[in-house]
Formats: sequence, structure tokens, C-alpha cells
Amino acid sequence: MNTIVNSNYGKTVKNLISKGAIMVLFLVSKGIYAQDIITMRNGDEVKAKVTEVSSAEIKYKRFDNLEGHTIVVARSAVFAINYENGTREVFNVDVLGSTSQSPYEMQFKHDLGLSIGGGGIKMSNGSVFTAELGIVYNFYLFDWLSANTGFFIHQEIFRDRNPEKTQIGSDGNPFCFTIPIGVHFNIPNTRLYTGINASWNIPLFNSKSSSNQVLYTEEDIFLSMPIDFGFDFTKPDGGGSRLFFRITPTFHKTGTVMPVGLVWQINLMKSKKLVPPQPIYVPQPIYVPQPVIVPVPQPIYR
Repeated sequence: MNTIVNSNYGKTVKNLISKGAIMVLFLVSKGIYAQDIITMRNGDEVKAKVTEVSSAEIKYKRFDNLEGHTIVVARSAVFAINYENGTREVFNVDVLGSTSQSPYEMQFKHDLGLSIGGGGIKMSNGSVFTAELGIVYNFYLFDWLSANTGFFIHQEIFRDRNPEKTQIGSDGNPFCFTIPIGVHFNIPNTRLYTGINASWNIPLFNSKSSSNQVLYTEEDIFLSMPIDFGFDFTKPDGGGSRLFFRITPTFHKTGTVMPVGLVWQINLMKSKKLVPPQPIYVPQPIYVPQPVIVPVPQPIYR
């Protein structure tokens, strides 16, 4: 009987020791997981107590120094956080940035439009009237900066010349083929539009009078430099129009004139965005942490 009692007593002690060992391991493992694990994108792991997660940064205290200073890291430097309650948060990185376009980002858009304009000026020694019609091509480097060119037909008509004073402008009324090159600016967040051009005017014929029209010009190519200021009502994806004042210093051999007028441009097609070279993105290696397995010893029965 004593043998049976001793045997039962021994089994009871062994069971208590085994359960105690299991309890100790459970408490130790609980202590291990009673912390947050921050996994950095370079593979480093930090045992911490996370205090704040924002859209730009993550704040935490080191687990071995909870009374110490708060450490701040960029959110983009963190791959994931394993929280003490067992949840896991993975942080994605927007590699190419926001999809919204700033007016200061390269746009590479272009459009084609119809331009109609006219103007004139009266001076003491005569008057000049101008009219033009043509096609204008706009190429946008940015939303606020564009270069333009095109081709136009351009007519100048001089009237009321005073023979007692210096003659102004051309000796006749030149009808020209005009090639402009210009740069224009759209002031951001407004409809204001301004720019400067250089135009080469190639006279096709010169109509001094109804009985004196020739198929060649009595004047060489002459230069004009239109200066524009007005309003741009075009939409971001194309369509709409521009309306602006134009001052056009025009340089003839016999003198300079400066007619003032209006120009109306109507877009004939929607803006098309040219595709610039895409940036090459080299992905960084992403470290995927392995799960931590804590072995739990099994009780030994004899």
C-alpha cells in the first residue's frame, strides 16, 4: 500500500511540475508578444511600443526603454507592424507619387485651333488696318507655358496718307503669307493669358490700286512682333477659345506701324497628351518576416 501511495504521489508531483513549466513558458511567450514588432523595409526589426501612426510618419518608443524619447520614422521606411494584440498592418508605398497633376509638372499636350484677328491705328500721317486668318498650333510644356506656331494669310491696308509727311509702313497694301513663332503664359489659377510672338510676313502681292495688282511684291519680307494679353477659356482636356488684345509692332522698310486689335482663337480639336519617357523604377527588396515559433515542451509521462 505504501508503494501505491508513493507511486501516486510521484505522478502528482510530476504533473504539477509539468503544468508549472507550461505556465512559465506561456507567461514568457506572453511577455514576448506583449510588444509591437516594427519591420523596416531594409529588413531590420524593432521591438517597440507604437504610439502614433499618421499618413507621413510613425512614432514609437523602444520596448527596452519605454520611459525614453519618442522615435519618429517616415511611414515609407516601414514595411509592416505586428501589434501586441496579434494584428498586422502592412504599409504600401506609392512609387510614382500622386496621380493628380500639378501645373508645374511637365504636360506635353498639344492642340490645333483657328485664329481670326483684326486691328488698326490712325496716325497723323495716315491710317492702317489689318486682318488675318489662319491655323495655330499650340504645344504645352506645362499647363502655364506653351509654344505656338502656325500659318496665316495677312492683309494690311493703308489709307489717308498725307503726302506732305513721311510715309508710314508699306508703299502699298501687302497681302502676305505669315509664319509666327511665339511663347505664351497662362497665369496659374486664373484665366489670364499673355505672350509674345515673332512673325515673318512674306508678301504674295501688293495692291496699290485696283488697276495695279501684281503677282510679286515691291517689298521684301518684313517682320512683326505681336504682343498678346487676354483671357484663355480652354478646358484642361481641350475645347474652348481664347480672346485677347494684340499690339503688333510691324517693321517695314519705309517705317514702323503699331496696329492694335483683337484676336479670337477657337480650338479645333481636344488637347492630346504626348507620352513622355517613363521613369524607370527599380523596386527595393521587400523583407517578409518569418513567423516566430515558440516551442512548448510536452509533459513527460513515465
